[in-house]
Amino acid sequence: MGRKSLVICHSDHRFEQSRDAMWRKMVELKEFSPRCISDWCHIHKDTVKSYIKGLLEHGFIESFNHRDKELRYQRRWYRMLRPQRNAPRINKAGDMLHTASVQDNIWRNLPIQKQFSSRDMLMVVNTESCPTTLFTVKSYLSYLHRAGYIALRGKGPSSYWVHLPARWTGPQPPKIMRTHEVWDANQNRVVWSEHQEVACEKS
Repeated sequence: MGRKSLVICHSDHRFEQSRDAMWRKMVELKEFSPRCISDWCHIHKDTVKSYIKGLLEHGFIESFNHRDKELRYQRRWYRMLRPQRNAPRINKAGDMLHTASVQDNIWRNLPIQKQFSSRDMLMVVNTESCPTTLFTVKSYLSYLHRAGYIALRGKGPSSYWVHLPARWTGPQPPKIMRTHEVWDANQNRVVWSEHQEVACEKS
């Protein structure tokens, strides 16, 4: 069987997917090289090196010299220092993403609000540290609806959203990608795609 093709992460969706896969394997192995992670996860070595660099700078891992017994020389390896369930949100530039996004706030409040209008949700998530607009809230909620996380009840001005507990997949909010897809990091997959919907309508 031939070797699987490597994932080269040019898009946000690809990098989010790869970041989660790389982190899980690093936590599992405890000590690793970029080559190990690249081979195990089938991710391009440049993407692996970029994420490792960010983890090293923010203290999640440390480097050490690993002696290769077969080749008889030392190579740079890395050791996990701060394992945690969720992958550290470090982007391709090496920056740590500390601030919760509007999507984080909306997703976290779905099971709390249960039933709500877009304006209700705006009043909850629009804060000084994370300002947003009604348009942004409506846009994210509409994508969550298309992906089946929430339902719409009623029509017109009296319509409202309803949280569907059975569709709660975990703490990480579904991400809306520039490719018009909904990416669920809890399930590690695309759960809705505009392209697939269009294809179904045409068939």
